[in-house]
This record gives sequence, structure tokens and C-alpha cells, in this order.
Amino acid sequence: MSKPPETFHEETGNLHSVERNTKPNISLPNFPQTPILNGEDPILLAKEILEKEKRNRFADTVRSFPIRFALPKISSVMYAYFDGIKFNETLWQKGNLLVDSLADGIEWEENDEIHVRKGNPQLSTDRKRLFLPILANREILGLVYLETKEIFSDLEINQLWLSTLPLAERLLESKQYEKAILDPRTYLFNKSHFYQVAKEKFDSKEIQNLILMKFVLKKHDLEYAICLNQSLKEKGYSDLGLFFLEEQLLASIIPNRSVLEFSGFIHSFVSDLESLGYECEIALGFAPNKSIQGKYNHWIKQAFISLEDSLLSNAA
Repeated sequence: MSKPPETFHEETGNLHSVERNTKPNISLPNFPQTPILNGEDPILLAKEILEKEKRNRFADTVRSFPIRFALPKISSVMYAYFDGIKFNETLWQKGNLLVDSLADGIEWEENDEIHVRKGNPQLSTDRKRLFLPILANREILGLVYLETKEIFSDLEINQLWLSTLPLAERLLESKQYEKAILDPRTYLFNKSHFYQVAKEKFDSKEIQNLILMKFVLKKHDLEYAICLNQSLKEKGYSDLGLFFLEEQLLASIIPNRSVLEFSGFIHSFVSDLESLGYECEIALGFAPNKSIQGKYNHWIKQAFISLEDSLLSNAA
């Protein structure tokens, strides 16, 4: 039998007391085929989900720490998210009220955009529109757009730009936190966060199933993972969604009462992909926490044993 992947040896490498008799007896009933992707191309959908997720995280930080502008002449305030390539409208602010915006691009002159991309505030030629880049460590995190029916003075421009600094610091903190817990390519929770959650869930009073998912084929596995994670949360199987452990390998922790429905959900997802002309095969490994004698890392090891059995069974 092969060992767990090298990247997991730090947690599971010295285990000797795990038996193979704790694999749950999962037999799939004939679930009705419930559309997961609703006919949408998974590659395009994954890109859309990822862009929306990043923009939403930016919006959440702005909602928590909006800029309180004390200048009465300001008639409009808009926050735009910057993804490293383009700026997209995110939120409009009126007093203490923040309203979601469509993810439209910014309407501005080419010269205005050039200056903002260099990290400089830019005032329109009529001095009624002000574009303020949100900067932290020389990195552009977003943009604040201000509008007035009067004109902005040079002194006001500097004061208003300084007022963006607290938000910039919060956005940077949020970004650094995301780097610590999220996989940068999929925005799924990463391996480090998985270990933290697994420790907590292992001691839960409710029976929890640790499920490992292996994409047998490498092609499009990242896009499939993004779509699967989104659908998993929408269906209510897990508020945390999936964990990205390594290439082609995901994990989730599902309450025992939902494990059969979850298995049917995975089957529907694969069938959806096949109906769209995409090839996908997913092997599953299961391990309920209450069947394990020992610590949480024995739970992880047992899930790997179950996954290996599944892979061998599929290959037979």
C-alpha cells in the first residue's frame, strides 16, 4: 500500500494503530440527477466565481471599514476593486449607506487611468471628479472615486487621499490573512487551515465525516474544484466548502446525516460535466470521526486508506 503524500508526513507519518475496518459502508441509492452547473461551461464559470469571490472579499472589508468623508461638497463616492489588471466598480456610498454596484469598469479618460495605475491621485480636467488609488506597500488594492458639483482644491485632494490610509491598512491585513488560509489559485481553504479545522471537528459531539476527493485526471482539476466548492456551499452541505490539500486532492468535512446526499451530489456533478463534454473522474475516501481510536491525525490517515481503496477499486 502506498503512503500518504509527502506533504502530509508531518501530521500522519508516524501512525501505526489505524485499522482498515473503519471505512463506512457507503452504498449510493439511485439519486435523481440534480443539475449542478445548469449547462454553464465549467472553465468560464470557475473564472467568474473566482473574480466574484475576490471582489466580494474587498467589498466585505470596505463595508466593515468605510471611509467617513467630512467634506460636504462630495456628492458621490464609489469604491472599485483592482484585480491587478482592471478596476471594477464594487460599492457606492451615500453617507453611512453602502450599496452594491454592478461589476462595471471605470469610465475615465486614458490619462486619468495612467496616473492612477502609477499610484497617484488624479483629478479630472474640470476638477469635479477625483480618483484616489488605495495604496499599501506601494501595491494598488483598489480605488475611491469622488465626485462634486463644485471643484476639488489641491489641499482637499491631499487630505482626501490621506483619509484612504486606514482602509488601505485594513485591506492589506485582509489580503495577508487570505494568503495564510487560502490557496491562491482556487481560493479554497489551504492545507494549514484544513489541519486546524480537522482538529476542531474531530472532537465534535456530532458524527463528522472527513471526505477526501481525488481527481483521477489532472486536466481542468482547478476549475472543477472551484465550481464544486461553490455548489457545495450553495447546497448547504458545508459552510466552509472544500479544502485544497495538493494537486488533484481536496477534502471536506460533512455531518454524517448528509454523507449519502453528498455522495449523490458528487455523482451529479460528474454527470453534469460529462453532459457538457468534459471528462472527469473523482475517487472518494470516507472516515467518520467517531470510529477512530486516537487523535485527529489518525482520522486523516484513515481517510487516506479509504481513498486508496477507492482508487484501487476504480482501477480494477
